[in-house]
Amino acid sequence: MFRPWHIFIFGALTILFPLSPSTAAEVESVWVESTQTGPRSLSSHLLILRNGNTYFADFHPYSRAQIQRLVDAIAASPIHQLDLKALRINQQWLDANAEQALKNLKKSLAESKWPQPEEKKIILNDADFLDIFKNLNKVRELLENYYPGKWQGDIVEVKVIISFQDGGKAIAHSRSRHVFMIPWTVKRNGESHRTFNPLITAALVDLLPNIFLTNRDLLSEDLAHFIARRLIAPPAGKN
Repeated sequence: MFRPWHIFIFGALTILFPLSPSTAAEVESVWVESTQTGPRSLSSHLLILRNGNTYFADFHPYSRAQIQRLVDAIAASPIHQLDLKALRINQQWLDANAEQALKNLKKSLAESKWPQPEEKKIILNDADFLDIFKNLNKVRELLENYYPGKWQGDIVEVKVIISFQDGGKAIAHSRSRHVFMIPWTVKRNGESHRTFNPLITAALVDLLPNIFLTNRDLLSEDLAHFIARRLIAPPAGKN
């Protein structure tokens, strides 16, 4: 299922990165494995196979374009560090999403037990929240401080293996607990690199059926809602 941020990212990164010379016709299969290991271990799997010029998984058809987007994303030049442009975050995006982010945040807080009493003081009034959400430098600082962070808890992992007709493989792998599970480690043609390319996540989420639940919340996070939550998050150590 596409979310709005997927569409924006596809448009931006198609311009930034040239398309792979591989075509969807050369892809034999796409294997996706997602696991979460902890007190409650979970796993989800997806195998997409080529049948002529079409792709299927459990009788569900996929277009050549969907497969090609994933191929191109994995083949794209690496993004070596968090890039707001790749995430399509700019001043216009912040201004356009601020009001809805505030509404969604209020709804989320009303439906949950968080925050605890000692954390309520962190929540800002509406005007202050909107001012901070629309502050591009503040959001950049928030994300740059968030992504290097390390998480404790369940071990999460997603692996994508694309098999080609010529016997070659392209692999994208992540154990990141960060939103969109970036960065990814990509292996292709005997080479390996790390990339903060969110287009891999967007292309992958577009392939996942509704019953594919393991780590889906990390892969398909609403970016504006995520930023809103981080703006009122407890100090480091309470995450």
